[in-house]
Amino acid sequence: MSKTTYTVVAREGKTLVSVTVSPRPFVWKRVLAWDKSGIAIVQALSSKELAKKLLKSKDPLETILKDPAATYRQALLVRRNGKYFHFTGLGALEAKGFIKRKDNYCIGNGLLNTEVLRNACKASSRDPLVRALEMVRRAEDYGGNAPGARSAALVYLGNVSFTVFINTKEPYESLKLELLGLTPLKAFHSY
Repeated sequence: MSKTTYTVVAREGKTLVSVTVSPRPFVWKRVLAWDKSGIAIVQALSSKELAKKLLKSKDPLETILKDPAATYRQALLVRRNGKYFHFTGLGALEAKGFIKRKDNYCIGNGLLNTEVLRNACKASSRDPLVRALEMVRRAEDYGGNAPGARSAALVYLGNVSFTVFINTKEPYESLKLELLGLTPLKAFHSY
C-alpha cells in the first residue's frame, strides 16, 4: 500500500493542535514526535526517530539532509513559539506540498488532488482544536489521501496536553465519522 499521509497543524498563541491522517494503520507509531516545545512529523517514508531528531535539532534542514532517505521524505516541524520548518523531497508521491496560511500549516503527499491542502488551510475558527478538525473536514471534502484513510492521530499541546488516536479496519468512511465526530469536549474527556 502507498505511504500517503497528510498533516494539518493549527496554532493559537502557544497552543498547537496537529492531526495526521493516513491510509495505513497506526500512523502515530510511525510518523509523530512531540514534546513541550512542539510537534514534528516525518511522513512519506515515515520515521518517528527522525521526527524525534528534528524536535531536538537546532538546524532541521541539516538534520533531514543527513538522512539517507531524505529524497523520499516529507517533514513538518512546528514549535509553540511559532517557528516552523517544512521539507518535501522530490521522491515523495505526487499531489504533494506544503501551505501555510496565517497560523494554519498543511502538508501532504499522495493526495487525491492538489486542492486538498489549499482548501484545508482556509479554516478560520479561533479555537485551534476546532480549527484543526475543520481543516481535516475541508481536506476530506476535497478527497484527502488518494487510497482513503484508516488511521489518525490528534496531538494537543496547550495548558493541558492530550492525544487521541483512531484506527479503523474499514478505510475512509468509518475513520472520517470517528475523527470528524470528535468535539473538543469529547476529545478532552477521553484522555
